[in-house]
Amino acid sequence: MTRVLLTGAAGVVGSALARCFSDPAMPLIRVDRPGREANGTIGCDLADPAAVARLIAEQRPDAVLHLAGNKDVFALEKAPALARQANVDTTRNLVDAIAGRDCFFVYLSTDYVFEGTAGPYSETSPAAPRTEYGKSKLAAEHLLSASSRKYAIARSSSIFGYPRDFVSLVLDTLRKGQPFPAFSDLVSNPTYLGTLFEMLRRIISRRSEGVFHTCGSHGFSREAFARKIAAAFNLNAGLIRGETRSERIRPADLSLDNTATCAALGYRPLALEQILSENRAQWSAPDLSK
Repeated sequence: MTRVLLTGAAGVVGSALARCFSDPAMPLIRVDRPGREANGTIGCDLADPAAVARLIAEQRPDAVLHLAGNKDVFALEKAPALARQANVDTTRNLVDAIAGRDCFFVYLSTDYVFEGTAGPYSETSPAAPRTEYGKSKLAAEHLLSASSRKYAIARSSSIFGYPRDFVSLVLDTLRKGQPFPAFSDLVSNPTYLGTLFEMLRRIISRRSEGVFHTCGSHGFSREAFARKIAAAFNLNAGLIRGETRSERIRPADLSLDNTATCAALGYRPLALEQILSENRAQWSAPDLSK
């Protein structure tokens, strides 16, 4: 049995990911900040070293899956100190708290650790983040790699498959017959939540150490992704309007190469078209009669 402590368990992605843990051999300990203790979630201020130490001592997890943090790229660009507190200090507190324990640490990182001008980036490509968000995530990666802990860094990208995700936004707009603006110059790897879970499950169950790209296998612009969605649901792709960004904070091409990760885990994600087709019911049309 592997007891997994999941931070950020009450967040949008965290709560959706938590629902994927159904194997009794991998019971989940849900943790989020104080005030978000619903559904068996434990409240803990991860910025408080003493509170984190108590949490680990009381729960004695076999693995920590660290999702908690702040990923608001625009807000963090104006507040570097907040970026470090949310994404670096919390990681340090958890890493310190598991010292001397046989506890495997998995850190959910991001494609934003790369510069974004020469994708796709492999697991061994040099990281050179441009944003404060990316810099804070890379700093957390470095903190982990410099420690003596057994760890895995799982970089992901453009996660979908949770309520009110990008797919839902596209579908809601197109079903109303309204135009949907989407960036043609912003590229990343759409990653289905089920894909992310399966990759993380394999990493945790095998205690696979190192850097992994836990993401979909192909990069798409937001416009191209939206068109894939329209095609899968037989909606009018003519309503999708390709646009270029007026802001340049977000890097243009953060596409990732996950070839080495797929080989190491013995798992290859389904094509985006197949994921959308096979999971249509997940994004079924709302009942407009209510």
